[in-house]
Amino acid sequence: MSAFYVVMVVIIMLAVLSSDYYVRRQRKLLINKLINLLINKKFTEFYNLLGSRRVKRLIPLFNLRLLEFNAAVLQQKTEKAKEVLDSLQNKKMSGRQTIEFYGRALNYFIEKRDATYAKTCYTKIDKVNGYQKEKSYLITLYKIMMLDETDDEEKIENRLISDDSQEKVTDYYLLAHINEIKKDFKRAKKYNQLADKIITEIVE
Repeated sequence: MSAFYVVMVVIIMLAVLSSDYYVRRQRKLLINKLINLLINKKFTEFYNLLGSRRVKRLIPLFNLRLLEFNAAVLQQKTEKAKEVLDSLQNKKMSGRQTIEFYGRALNYFIEKRDATYAKTCYTKIDKVNGYQKEKSYLITLYKIMMLDETDDEEKIENRLISDDSQEKVTDYYLLAHINEIKKDFKRAKKYNQLADKIITEIVE
């Protein structure tokens, strides 16, 4: 191969690499801007940017839908949240994306006591291969909060030892709910107080 062709190959490779770096950097900047608009509840600006050609060109569909779902949750627009979830029903997702999106959606629809959509989320999560820890937490959450099952009480108590702060909050609330089902309101109160204490420490 002549020196000319070697130089051309190198130039093309550098151009591709620099282009890829530029796209990734622009994507990150746009996602951060959208998240900041959500945090500050500037919903009009958020939707204008979300619908722009630039955003649609640079940000993958999954990320767009996840941002849109979170906006619907923050605005308490349940029908919009359902619409976003429905739009992804037949879209292919990786295991990580399924856990991330349907885990977020499961928490929301449990809070809304929407049995139909909570079950849809649970079914999607249950079919994921791998991600056993995250999957276990979400399935346990569904079974306790929506089906009022109490069989996992001992398992939850045991995993408190290795839980991080956020996981402890969830598990304390689950244990509180289990004891409410069992009508042991003294223990339920204790677990609720433990969860509230950790939340206060996190916020402070």
